Order: sequence, then C-alpha cells, then structure tokens
Amino acid sequence: MMTQREIISLVQQIMYCHSANRKSHIPSTLRVVGAGSTIATRLAKVHSDRWLAFYLESDPLEKALSPHQLSSRQTFYLTSDTEYELLDTDLQNNANQSSFGINKYVYIIGGIVDRNRHKGITKARADSLNIQTARLPIGPNNSIAIPKHISPVLTVNHVAQLLLFRQSNQGSWQGAADAILPERKGGTPSLSSSIEKKKLLNQDGLIINEDDKDVFDQVKQCCLHESDETTGKI
Repeated sequence: MMTQREIISLVQQIMYCHSANRKSHIPSTLRVVGAGSTIATRLAKVHSDRWLAFYLESDPLEKALSPHQLSSRQTFYLTSDTEYELLDTDLQNNANQSSFGINKYVYIIGGIVDRNRHKGITKARADSLNIQTARLPIGPNNSIAIPKHISPVLTVNHVAQLLLFRQSNQGSWQGAADAILPERKGGTPSLSSSIEKKKLLNQDGLIINEDDKDVFDQVKQCCLHESDETTGKI
C-alpha cells in the first residue's frame, strides 16, 4: 500500500511524535500497532524500546485493543472524512484522568503516508471495526481556519502535536495550528517567519526545530540509505 519512501516518511513522523510527547506538559502513551519489520528495524536503530510510554506492536489494531476499547465511547478513530468534530471536553477529560503516559481516552491516527492516493481508507477501516470516528476542527469556518482549497489531511506527527497541545490546555486550536502547522496548512505566516531562523531542512524536505536536532540526527541514522523490503504492514 505504501512505497519504501512513504514508509521511511512514516518512521520519521513516528519519531517526531515521540519527541513532541516527551516534551508535552501532559504526555500520553504512544502505541504503534500493526508494525511490520521495516518500521521495527528502523526504530530499533534509535533504541525506541527505551522510549518512555512508547510501545511498538506487530498485532493489528483489532487485536491490539480490547473489545471494550474498540467499542468504547472514549475511543476515537481520527479521520477528516467524518462529520463529528473532536470536542475540547474530550481532550480535557482525558487530561484530567491522566498520569504520566496513562490515558483513559484512545485516539487512533491512521499510519498511512500515501500522498492522498487512497481516499477514504481510514474512515472505511474505522467503520469495518465499528469504531466511532472524529475529526479535528479544521476548515473554512472551524476553530482551525483554512481555505476551502487546502486539504484538511495532516501528517501523523502534526495530528499528534495538535492533540498534545490542546490536551495540555496550552491555548486555542488556532493557537496550536499557528505554532505547529506550516503556513500552507493554516499556520500563521508572521509566526512562521519569526522562527524561520530556528529551523532546519533535512534531505526529504521535512522541517524541524533546532531544539529537535538530536531527533533529526537519529532520523538520518535510522532512515537514510536503507534498502529493506517492505512487508505490507505499517
């Protein structure tokens, strides 16, 4: 389903999710399920088994979660193809019920990097497992205001960063978007330009902050110049 380059991009995004989580005021447990050998091999290079509140599992979603979690009203499969918007109260309730890395709510982010080739696949997956769906409040008239011509589909790490930002009650959704998203996805140009000098650009065109240079170095070590065969799992 994903090309080798897309799998490498997904591994990068997982690493940035971990970086954001460890810096969050209210961190969460991160679980990567259905992981094939390609992803496992690359993450092993950066010792992901030592990451706090991070779990890498080969079982698919329907086996990784309990039947109760799959049907719970506290489990959300995130997709831009649904009508229900994730509420601040959902995130606040999760924060109120959390200790470090222990969360009552489950937010599922589809680990697909496909350049929009497989439209609707995340919603179809959620429906097949009877998991309720939700989307972030992104759109022309939403909390994260973007023009109609811009796709509301975000990278895995941007979704995780937005959730962590709002769960920690660090500001509004738009404030989170301004701080996290690139200008083309709704970030504020003035804010983006003010921190431009603090950014780096890696070989695959992924923008990161200087504060994450250690993660950037690990990404290069883990992901570049590899030739593993893909397994069909993510």
